[in-house]
Amino acid sequence: DTLASAMGSNAVCCGKDEVSGACGRCLLVRNPSAVEKHWKAVIMKKSRCPPESKGCEHGHLHMDIAVPGYDSLAESTANVCGSELREGTSLTRNQSSLCGDWWEASGGEANTINRCKCSLLPNATAEQRNLRRGCELF
Repeated sequence: DTLASAMGSNAVCCGKDEVSGACGRCLLVRNPSAVEKHWKAVIMKKSRCPPESKGCEHGHLHMDIAVPGYDSLAESTANVCGSELREGTSLTRNQSSLCGDWWEASGGEANTINRCKCSLLPNATAEQRNLRRGCELF
């Protein structure tokens, strides 16, 4: 909610986030410590970071980025992959967390290149191939 407040009201291109606002607002994300430090990503806020979630407490500027295969199920409060309540998620809950512990490695192994095997994600459908490619790019 703190980040959403800083980003402003809902954008007209998006739905509505009645609780925290800023739905459809975008951020430019760069990481100078990344393996591909010259890469940038434009990300769009679509939902709320609930204050009861770790890192989302009042005063914290926090955004979860949904990358296929990188959910940490121990921390996740919003994973709907494989849920009977959501149609067409394309991945199961376990597949969505295939690389969710990459940061637990020690030394030089603690990076997404050494710790994530995106090739283990399914690729039977066009949607699954797109999700696998998103995992590989991350």
